[in-house]
Amino acid sequence: MTYSSATPVLFDPPFLAEQEPVWRALTALDQMLEGLQGGRSVSLEGVSRLIDRMIDDMEAGGELDCHWQRWLVRFVYGRFQIDGIAPEHLGWLARILHRMVVALKTGAALKLSRTHLHDLGLAALLHDCGAFLLLGQGRVTTAEVHAAIFRGWEWLLPFESERWSGIAMGAMERLDGSGYPEKLKTDAVGLEARIIGLVASFQAVVQPREYRTSLLPGMALDLLLKKERDKFDPKVAKALLDALTPYPPGSLVLVEGVGVGEVLVSRGQTPVRPLVGVVLGTRMKDEGVHPRRIDLRDNAMVFVSRCFSLSALPDEQWSRFDPPLGKAVGAVHIVQTVDETTPDPLEHPFFQLLPEAMRQGLSTQALAPCPMETGQTLMREGEQADFMVLILTGQVAILEPGSADRIIARRGPGSTIGEMGLFEGVRQNSVRVESSGSYVRLPYPEVRALQERLPNLREALEVLHRLHSISAL
Repeated sequence: MTYSSATPVLFDPPFLAEQEPVWRALTALDQMLEGLQGGRSVSLEGVSRLIDRMIDDMEAGGELDCHWQRWLVRFVYGRFQIDGIAPEHLGWLARILHRMVVALKTGAALKLSRTHLHDLGLAALLHDCGAFLLLGQGRVTTAEVHAAIFRGWEWLLPFESERWSGIAMGAMERLDGSGYPEKLKTDAVGLEARIIGLVASFQAVVQPREYRTSLLPGMALDLLLKKERDKFDPKVAKALLDALTPYPPGSLVLVEGVGVGEVLVSRGQTPVRPLVGVVLGTRMKDEGVHPRRIDLRDNAMVFVSRCFSLSALPDEQWSRFDPPLGKAVGAVHIVQTVDETTPDPLEHPFFQLLPEAMRQGLSTQALAPCPMETGQTLMREGEQADFMVLILTGQVAILEPGSADRIIARRGPGSTIGEMGLFEGVRQNSVRVESSGSYVRLPYPEVRALQERLPNLREALEVLHRLHSISAL
């Protein structure tokens, strides 16, 4: 079996460490909007901490915004689901968080104070909260959109004394007086409101329309300003372009003569020379390229000749750009980086770090990745349980007991399935593969062998989970 080395090239520990914060932010935003819709009191403490963290990192010259943009663009294109969040909500929530990140970068480029940046971040998150009412409704009229926006502003009345609330109310205004609710003009539209209005309009050009996703940010912004030049502030437009850079994190680029890869980090000081993880050949094929990171700042002879969206990827290549989820990063890296000529995966350097007694209790079979195909029943309700699995790639659905089609949960990369069989001995649910991928089979004899050496079951599972770098039950 050939293992891909794309994963460590694209997904380093700092990027992977942001999975949980991104998940938490999306969940918190969804719950906050549901609370506002239901007329309940909501706290802004969580999102305020996120905004402060983002501002801190920008001031320190960090790469947090790059990591978040890369995660969020994958949600925009529907690559992941989160339990408890409706699929029709998730892409929109990711856009809103992405809007906040870009607005903060634009505000920072305009030298806004920390307090004003914080207000900008809150307003960027909540100015469009009424659109939450329209999610999943399909095509809607302009009147319906306006009604939803006004309804959202009513939700914000408990915060009307806050400065950010006024910014949120002004984000739909335009310099030529064509906006709403008050048809303000020129200087009557505040700077933060101008920033959010332009960033939101820019997103509408770049993200949802497939025929426009291959545009460079500068070209997309130029298209927007040519069409509606009187609506937006040129000073803000320049700051937005500086914030985005020509090749934003999460976009694909063709590095001339080298191959196609994802922009991992873009820097304002050297905007046309990003850090790129090249994992495909120039024709978007696997052949002819050695996956590697290329920092164009250090390679004067290479350059980007084309920029396009992740949505342009052929279906068969998407899996290369799906990061390992959960805390199964260690297992995925092991499976994907063990050379096919290695006779025994246990000879991989990772395992040489484990105690000898632990290595003796493990078998090669416990680590071999197994393919799974869409529609396959991975586990069947009522059957004798003799193994659990760690999902590496793809997605499975857990079915309601007694049902052949009612889904109660979905699990993707990084999830373990079937732990309860270790206690009950019989499957309580059927598990069906929703999208093809691979998994590691964890036979119960392996688990029980460890249990015999470690009398406490939890300790035994913790050892097994340590092996695969996933959390204990």
